[in-house]
Amino acid sequence: LDHMDWMSDEIILDCFKDYVKKLAPGARIFWRSFSDFQHIAPLQYLHFHQKEVEQVIEENPDRVMMYKKTFFATVPDEFDVLPRTKYEPQATITQDLSVLFNMYVKPISGTDHKARLESFYENQKDNYDVFRHRFLHGRWPMACAMPSPKDAVWVDIGGGTGSNLEFFGKEGIRNFKQVYILDLCEPLLEVAEKRVKANGWEDKVKCVMGDACDQSQDGAEGKLPAPGTVDVITFSYSLTMIPDWKAALDHAYSLLKPGGIIAIGDFTVTKQHSWFTRSLWPAIFSLDGIKLSTEHIPQLETMFKRLACKVRRGGFPYLNWIPFAQCPFYHFVGQKPGGKQFGPNGDTDKIPPLDVE
Repeated sequence: LDHMDWMSDEIILDCFKDYVKKLAPGARIFWRSFSDFQHIAPLQYLHFHQKEVEQVIEENPDRVMMYKKTFFATVPDEFDVLPRTKYEPQATITQDLSVLFNMYVKPISGTDHKARLESFYENQKDNYDVFRHRFLHGRWPMACAMPSPKDAVWVDIGGGTGSNLEFFGKEGIRNFKQVYILDLCEPLLEVAEKRVKANGWEDKVKCVMGDACDQSQDGAEGKLPAPGTVDVITFSYSLTMIPDWKAALDHAYSLLKPGGIIAIGDFTVTKQHSWFTRSLWPAIFSLDGIKLSTEHIPQLETMFKRLACKVRRGGFPYLNWIPFAQCPFYHFVGQKPGGKQFGPNGDTDKIPPLDVE
């Protein structure tokens, strides 16, 4: 599979969806790369046999001698590739104007974080998805990079309207053992509950009202699962909205099984960005209580083994014509220590430099 350096995670997922159906038990997958590291997120979840690479190269020599690394893997039993499709509901001008008014004109009231969230989103809830998918650019690459193991328990922290579930489709959600949508904002959870009912997911998806930092009721009836029992946790444009975001990450770490996966998509600024970028975007987003920080990605890398992380830029509705109106965003996939670790073995297990554009 020497063509994959030129392919996006999205395309590779589509390819593997077809490949896996045709593979015999124990089938081997062999590919070369121009990179020193295995950088393709969906392939991190294969079972690597890097110690056997020399023998494989001897049997399958590189005729052009142009690749830096060779990778050799088999497909583990728990490997599953669920089809994923973009979720891009269409908006009317009236809907957009309503959202913009509530975002930038309507005052935010409330004496605590929950009250302010509900004040901000109450009049946006019905139009939330049709507007925001056009500038929450990190959601789709996060969905493509995260694993979908068979019978997994998935907790979407700050899951809001539950739109992340749409990436896996009505039937794809049934491949999960259980999905939990946690949010502190009642208006957004109301939309999520309607989505669950409309798709017939009542037996698979639970909407939980709660604080992302509160671990006190984990395992209780009607709340999140017990600590150490979750396979996958996502934060989709929620980490920057949580005041004590480190406590939220501690909560996620507690919930995950050893070897469990965390996947995040959000706005960001990094130390690699210019002073202008690091000053402009945090100032703009702070008006809506969103806190961009150079500390998010380093903190994630301290707590989890990085499997994938890319920092890119994306625009906003009606502002795409402005060259500097491109805010940095990222997606990150990491693995909790312990359990079965993903990714290649040996020297290829080193963490590559952060991919920032």
